Amino acid sequence: MRAALLAAAALLASFQDKDDCDLKKVVDAWECRKCAALLEKDAVDKDGKCTACKTPAEKVKACEKVYYVADCCKTRHASPGKCCGKDYAAKVVRAKVAWGCKACGADGAEGGKCAKDGCRSRGKAFEMKCSRSGEFPHGGQP
Repeated sequence: MRAALLAAAALLASFQDKDDCDLKKVVDAWECRKCAALLEKDAVDKDGKCTACKTPAEKVKACEKVYYVADCCKTRHASPGKCCGKDYAAKVVRAKVAWGCKACGADGAEGGKCAKDGCRSRGKAFEMKCSRSGEFPHGGQP
């Protein structure tokens, strides 16, 4: 019971964290549930299957962020710059977008509404959230 309460509190906190991801760039992506990963375009074959495990990949929405790494010291940065005379290397990272209620933390689907008894947002549409919200670069610090 305690573990379930802690898990619910963590999910609720993911919706309410001051460092929530802004979901500024949401893109179409592929996910392989068997590999538990978002796939790059070249990791999906012409039949829509994961090239690693041959399981059908699912089309999903993903939040895409760019961050920068100083190659010399491997530090992460939110904006371009230079270190040791070299430009930071740009890195792209994506996280699956999920839908849910910000008030109670209930998970849902796009277009769905909160149906939880006692929730102040009961009957309101679910909102998008980034599955890595609060983790750099999806919010949070480098």
